[in-house]
Amino acid sequence: MPHTDFLHIQHLSDNRYTASELYQDAINNFSQAKTYFETYLNRITTSKQYQQQTFNRTFTTGFTSLIDAESYIRIAKTNGIVLKLLLGGHKPDVKIDFDFSLHAHYPTLKL
Repeated sequence: MPHTDFLHIQHLSDNRYTASELYQDAINNFSQAKTYFETYLNRITTSKQYQQQTFNRTFTTGFTSLIDAESYIRIAKTNGIVLKLLLGGHKPDVKIDFDFSLHAHYPTLKL
């Protein structure tokens, strides 16, 4: 993480940023995560090694299983959509729920 990003995160609680700015930053981060995991999943599933062997969805390569990578993509996509709705003013006073059914550590945002 670049130092400027670290400083940005450190100042989130002192009201320097609007809710819209925070939503937009979160949307950008979820979009980046989704792209990263899609690229990772695509690279793994099209690799020569993967094509030569038959693996089940829980095959672990590198740092995560294919099923985990798929769930990360789904979480990032869903969370990005929820945040876009919030950014657009949809249900402004709603409380966000955290759903841990897809992954034990990374929640899916629910309105």
